[in-house]
Amino acid sequence: MILRGTRLAAAALATAAFAPRLAAAGTLAEAEDGVSAAERRLSDVERLGRAPEETPGARALRKFEVGEAQYLLEDWMHAAVLLSDAVD
Repeated sequence: MILRGTRLAAAALATAAFAPRLAAAGTLAEAEDGVSAAERRLSDVERLGRAPEETPGARALRKFEVGEAQYLLEDWMHAAVLLSDAVD
Protein backbone atom coordinates (compact mmCIF):
# COMPACT_ATOMS: atom_id res chain seq x y z
CA MET A 1 0.00 0.00 0.00
CA ILE A 2 2.81 2.42 0.88
CA LEU A 3 4.66 1.54 -2.33
CA ARG A 4 1.55 2.37 -4.35
CA GLY A 5 1.35 5.79 -2.68
CA THR A 6 5.05 6.29 -3.41
CA ARG A 7 4.46 5.46 -7.07
CA LEU A 8 1.57 7.88 -7.27
CA ALA A 9 3.62 10.63 -5.64
CA ALA A 10 6.55 9.99 -7.98
CA ALA A 11 4.22 10.01 -11.00
CA ALA A 12 2.67 13.29 -9.88
CA LEU A 13 6.12 14.79 -9.36
CA ALA A 14 7.29 13.64 -12.78
CA THR A 15 4.14 15.00 -14.40
CA ALA A 16 4.58 18.35 -12.70
CA ALA A 17 8.24 18.50 -13.67
CA PHE A 18 7.62 17.72 -17.33
CA ALA A 19 4.28 19.49 -17.79
CA PRO A 20 5.82 22.73 -19.11
CA ARG A 21 7.90 20.81 -21.64
CA LEU A 22 4.97 18.70 -22.74
CA ALA A 23 2.70 21.73 -23.11
CA ALA A 24 5.32 23.47 -25.24
CA ALA A 25 5.86 20.40 -27.44
CA GLY A 26 4.85 21.20 -30.99
CA THR A 27 4.07 17.71 -32.13
CA LEU A 28 2.59 14.55 -30.71
CA ALA A 29 5.88 12.72 -31.28
CA GLU A 30 7.76 15.17 -29.06
CA ALA A 31 5.14 14.78 -26.36
CA GLU A 32 5.37 10.98 -26.58
CA ASP A 33 9.16 11.20 -26.27
CA GLY A 34 8.75 13.33 -23.16
CA VAL A 35 6.32 10.85 -21.64
CA SER A 36 8.67 7.95 -22.41
CA ALA A 37 11.55 9.79 -20.73
CA ALA A 38 9.38 10.48 -17.69
CA GLU A 39 8.36 6.82 -17.48
CA ARG A 40 12.03 5.74 -17.65
CA ARG A 41 12.93 8.16 -14.87
CA LEU A 42 10.00 6.97 -12.78
CA SER A 43 11.07 3.34 -13.17
CA ASP A 44 14.60 4.33 -12.11
CA VAL A 45 13.21 6.06 -9.02
CA GLU A 46 11.12 3.01 -8.14
CA ARG A 47 14.07 0.64 -8.65
CA LEU A 48 16.65 2.71 -6.78
CA GLY A 49 14.28 4.03 -4.10
CA ARG A 50 13.78 0.69 -2.40
CA ALA A 51 15.93 0.34 0.67
CA PRO A 52 17.15 -3.12 1.62
CA GLU A 53 15.68 -4.62 4.77
CA GLU A 54 17.63 -3.62 7.84
CA THR A 55 18.69 -6.16 10.43
CA PRO A 56 17.69 -5.36 14.02
CA GLY A 57 21.34 -4.81 14.94
CA ALA A 58 21.91 -2.42 12.05
CA ARG A 59 18.71 -0.54 12.91
CA ALA A 60 19.79 -0.21 16.56
CA LEU A 61 23.24 1.04 15.51
CA ARG A 62 21.72 3.59 13.13
CA LYS A 63 19.31 4.86 15.78
CA PHE A 64 22.14 5.06 18.30
CA GLU A 65 24.31 7.09 15.92
CA VAL A 66 21.48 9.47 15.04
CA GLY A 67 20.54 9.73 18.71
CA GLU A 68 24.12 10.53 19.63
CA ALA A 69 24.19 13.28 16.99
CA GLN A 70 20.94 14.71 18.36
CA TYR A 71 22.44 14.62 21.87
CA LEU A 72 25.49 16.54 20.68
CA LEU A 73 23.16 19.08 19.05
CA GLU A 74 21.41 19.37 22.44
CA ASP A 75 18.09 18.17 21.02
CA TRP A 76 17.35 16.23 24.18
CA MET A 77 13.85 14.99 23.33
CA HIS A 78 14.78 13.44 19.99
CA ALA A 79 18.00 12.08 21.44
CA ALA A 80 16.10 10.38 24.27
CA VAL A 81 13.59 8.81 21.89
CA LEU A 82 16.25 7.54 19.49
CA LEU A 83 18.55 6.24 22.21
CA SER A 84 15.72 4.43 23.99
CA ASP A 85 14.67 2.88 20.65
CA ALA A 86 18.25 1.73 20.12
CA VAL A 87 18.26 0.03 23.53
CA ASP A 88 14.92 -1.68 22.86
